[in-house]
Amino acid sequence: MTGHHEDKLKRSADFTAHVAPPASERRPPTSERRQPAAPRGPLLPSDELVISKRKRTARAYVINENGEKELRLFNGAREVSIQDAALFEFGEQLTRESRFIASSATNWGCGYAWTQIRPVLERLLDVGILKRAEEVDAERVASSRG
Repeated sequence: MTGHHEDKLKRSADFTAHVAPPASERRPPTSERRQPAAPRGPLLPSDELVISKRKRTARAYVINENGEKELRLFNGAREVSIQDAALFEFGEQLTRESRFIASSATNWGCGYAWTQIRPVLERLLDVGILKRAEEVDAERVASSRG
């Protein structure tokens, strides 16, 4: 892998995220809020991840205001812009997945080192495009008990 390619991937977590949840997803009044979840540990290669709102996920290539090509991922009301061309194949593959083991993302596109792709996955977790499968499964169990 060339030094230039490595430099671009080191900056890979520096993409733009625009997150504006719709009214139906906004936090309920304080009296109706659940207790905050226990703090999560760092993302591990063995963690299973789920695409939030899978059916409302799409992608589009656009030319940004600087005249550069970027990949925009749309997930419900969330939008993420990936400017690093080395991550375009990663972004395309992400929109095809519904559930995957975190380390498998290192094999997408041209291939990535875990240390390079982990910050990208963590950022997608932070903005709500990805969720940990254990959380999704727990929510399903809780709602089925309802």
